[in-house]
Amino acid sequence: MRYPLFIVYELLRLFFLLRQNAALGPMILPAGWYAAAPLLCVVPALFFMLSVDETAYAHWLPLVTLIKALGVASFAFYLFTSVPNAFSFATSGDLRTLKPLVGVATFAIADVMVGVKCFTRGRALCR
Repeated sequence: MRYPLFIVYELLRLFFLLRQNAALGPMILPAGWYAAAPLLCVVPALFFMLSVDETAYAHWLPLVTLIKALGVASFAFYLFTSVPNAFSFATSGDLRTLKPLVGVATFAIADVMVGVKCFTRGRALCR
């Protein structure tokens, strides 16, 4: 399995998600954003452990699958609530709100693929 490739993907995803709306300042972003940001580092750390020795750390694959499944669900909720607002701005000519939606949709699709790969590798979500 290509865990180093997954590490690079996760770090790019982390960079993209943390850079989004960072220019707005710390007072605009909710406290939950700051609380959840360190948790985004869990999956790259698990992929690093798996790249070192997959057989010793294979029992972590169901956790990665669960994290990916929850991440896809949260991305879907974000898209569901944000698309109408983004399209209303886009019809007036402001396309800046579509860029984050395209990025989130891309990451949601990639997370599905990574989650399925980890699920098939781990063979069970909950043991």
